[in-house]
Amino acid sequence: MYDFDKVVDRRGTSSIKWNFQDDFGQHDGLLPYWIADTDFATVPEVVQALQKRCDHPVIGYSDPLPGVYTAIQGWWDRRHGWKPETDWMLLSYGVVTGIYFTLDTVVPKGEKVLTFTPVYDPFFAAIKNSGHTLVDCPLEVEGKRWQVTCIGVGNPHCVTVVEDVDSLKLEAIGPAFEHHANFPERINTEFVQVADAAHLKMRVWERGSGETWACGTGTCATVAALTELGICPAGQDIHVQLRGGELVIRVLPGRQLLMTGSAVTVYEGVAEV
Repeated sequence: MYDFDKVVDRRGTSSIKWNFQDDFGQHDGLLPYWIADTDFATVPEVVQALQKRCDHPVIGYSDPLPGVYTAIQGWWDRRHGWKPETDWMLLSYGVVTGIYFTLDTVVPKGEKVLTFTPVYDPFFAAIKNSGHTLVDCPLEVEGKRWQVTCIGVGNPHCVTVVEDVDSLKLEAIGPAFEHHANFPERINTEFVQVADAAHLKMRVWERGSGETWACGTGTCATVAALTELGICPAGQDIHVQLRGGELVIRVLPGRQLLMTGSAVTVYEGVAEV
């Protein structure tokens, strides 16, 4: 059984997010929220395979062994009932890189590309930067079509811009988003009113909790989404007013997110274990 509760200290291991925070305008001591680079230990089988390979003293240019492609084939067959031929597969040294290559190869410039969300946010940039048009996919909730941007910042968020956030009946519409069929594991939803490019007003419905007065990941997801949409500028402080106070988010180079704001005690209690 894998131990997801084991804490592994990565400082001093050339970890970008732990040892080079200053390069992103951050300060030592902050807890970095990343998407792809988690802090779970690699499973023993993978570590053992790497150690076995490193026992050979020469490490040069290599191609994957045939078993890699048959493993991918088996994964598709088990999960989706589709068995692609191994000679259809081409090696890519990164998911986003593979998207760029695929778009350049099979999609004419200027054509529309539909991306279903939630999804890793650099996918949006890959579509736009390669000269294609990102198609917005509205979500129908309670008989109304909502323009949404779904994004992951370690947990899933659905961001939608509204005209008047205070008039929303969040206790009714929030659960409808959370339990929507498109989100089988449920979703956190941010309803955002844009005052101007640097000032937002937001209410958040958190899955499993209902409306909360503040949400750090939700605020980061909101600014990241609005930056991708061209509403908020990257590299500048974006002030987000929540019911519990204001948070300031800045999108840094490399799509890193810096959040600043106050921390206050709102409740104290005692639980018997």
